[in-house]
Amino acid sequence: MRFSEKRNFSILEQRKLRIFYIILVSDALFLRFPCKPKITMRFRYLVISILCIFTVFSESSCTRTPDKIENLRNGDVAVIGHGGPGRQSIFTYTPLDTYDGYIKALAMDAIDGVEMDVQLSADSTLVLYHDKFLESRTDAEGLIITKTAEKLAKYHYPKAWYNFDKGGQSIPQLLDILTMLKEKMPEGTFVLDLKLYPGNMDKEIYMALYADAVVGTVHATETDSNVTIESTDIHMLKLLKERDPDLHYFLYTGSMETGIPLAVEYALYGITIKYENTTALWVRRAHENGLRVAVWGERNNRQNTASLQLHPDYIQTDKIRDLIKKTNKYTSNGEE
Repeated sequence: MRFSEKRNFSILEQRKLRIFYIILVSDALFLRFPCKPKITMRFRYLVISILCIFTVFSESSCTRTPDKIENLRNGDVAVIGHGGPGRQSIFTYTPLDTYDGYIKALAMDAIDGVEMDVQLSADSTLVLYHDKFLESRTDAEGLIITKTAEKLAKYHYPKAWYNFDKGGQSIPQLLDILTMLKEKMPEGTFVLDLKLYPGNMDKEIYMALYADAVVGTVHATETDSNVTIESTDIHMLKLLKERDPDLHYFLYTGSMETGIPLAVEYALYGITIKYENTTALWVRRAHENGLRVAVWGERNNRQNTASLQLHPDYIQTDKIRDLIKKTNKYTSNGEE
């Protein structure tokens, strides 16, 4: 790697460097102007805490969206709703990966698609659920793989205090959601994020059943041209490609340096990575290798702007309306 490439730090690396410099400068100041030890330590912690909070929240505040996007979609960035309408909050109070959530996402004009978290049930049915354990988000306990789809449909998300909807959403099946999305958004992009939690099941059997279910569900809903499938497990992607080599597969990675060679070796369609773990230089390198890039992790407007500066092909965001506004200035020619 050339020296100029080493200097191209990701957002996460820049944040760590800022905090490191703050600690160095504060230590130098306290050495230069000493006072009582107890006061020094308290004041030092206070100053460092304030400056660290300021630098994290102010990052990207002076940046703006690029005038032109250079990617493999002819300059168009696909706006993908994370889990449908984005992470649940006082402004988006429908839970991720629910039927009502996807309906709400589709109501947003100019949205290009939605992301969904897919898991395998005990009876080899694909359902949508984000976390590993049911108790973290629902009124049930345990792993998805230990429950049948019929039983999972009876579990519900608790109603948050700020939720003005009816509440009580249940865990839907992927087949039903893809069928609905295909009907209401025929040209949309549907991102399947495969969550692999086999529990006590033999992993090879689990992976084979999972791959069969994914390809079978996509074919049954005739969403071959709509779906992109992402996984952190290269073996799962290999199994899927053996069953249908024409679908669009993304390697979900934490590092472009290791992810790009793997994606190229297995002839994948693209790479999925958290926006703060990559740089525009690495995204360009992925594009040079014919790989599309999807970034995720954007929870506020500043992070949407930071992601656009990477020149990706897809952005899976929680702040959907803001990203739609910011991408309206780009020509949407689409991708063949």
